[in-house]
Amino acid sequence: KNFYDTKLIAFREFLQNAVDATKMKIALEYYDNDKFLIEQGKRRFNDIRFMDFSDDILKKYQITIIVRYSDTNSHNIEFEIIDQGIGMDKQGLDALFNIGKGWKEREEFNKMIDYLPDWMYPTGGFGIGVLSAFLLCDKVIFKTKSEKSPQYIMAISSPQSGGKIEKTVNNDYYKESGTSVIFQVPFGFYLKEMRKFLFKKMDEEINKLDLTDKKY
Repeated sequence: KNFYDTKLIAFREFLQNAVDATKMKIALEYYDNDKFLIEQGKRRFNDIRFMDFSDDILKKYQITIIVRYSDTNSHNIEFEIIDQGIGMDKQGLDALFNIGKGWKEREEFNKMIDYLPDWMYPTGGFGIGVLSAFLLCDKVIFKTKSEKSPQYIMAISSPQSGGKIEKTVNNDYYKESGTSVIFQVPFGFYLKEMRKFLFKKMDEEINKLDLTDKKY
């Protein structure tokens, strides 16, 4: 918890992982696509800008956030973050528990990552995001599939809850690659943390003001 100034940081961590996975999926499809580069008037993929991708391309990789009441505990709300990114194979799953492990260490992407423009380079990593979730909840579920792997379902309990890890392999799942992250938070606790976070942000903005200015 010493890494973070709010227990809500898990949302940012998981969203960043979803964004990174999505950027890598788009890059894999287009970094060596000569037709796409010619259409955009670019000689190298490093020169590609975000606005060079059409709405039709970007809509294929939407990130979805679902908030719902828990079916198993009426005092909890459940969050699910779903991406259509590259998903996690065995290497990716191993990286969940290896803080600071970078994308370059995943063999499938090492060959491509040096071709990425700066804005597309993944900014997050696996490991810390999982730990941040345990500031909010006792269990996180990952459902993930990469292009060349079956679907893996990982249920990870917090160290305070025993640190149990349950792994299931679903060989009958044939949908596109991507990852879904699911976790539950007690509603009262969530409201309390959100209130603390918002008031802190308000205080930060107020402290920036020159209250000696007559317009205030």
